[in-house]
Amino acid sequence: MSCSCTPDVSEADFAAQDRYRQPDVVLAALGDVRDLRVADIGAGGGYFALKLARRAGHVVATDIDPKPLRELRARATKAGLQNVETVHALPDVPSLQPGA
Repeated sequence: MSCSCTPDVSEADFAAQDRYRQPDVVLAALGDVRDLRVADIGAGGGYFALKLARRAGHVVATDIDPKPLRELRARATKAGLQNVETVHALPDVPSLQPGA
């Protein structure tokens, strides 16, 4: 299944989103996640997944649309982030491994 719910997102779009998404506030609320596995369900192009990957031990990014997940994988690779795992999920199943 594919959806058009996540448009192509450029790096400039990500930077512009900082004003209203307030990632520093969100990440501060999570506390220390250095040694944790964190899931970003509905990750889209990876706005939060990439920010989390710079702080967390491992990030599992799921989405129902494979295209933004491919874009996320490319961004993670370009940024040298090896702790990002992308998972193509079903609309009603997050597709996380048990115990993960």
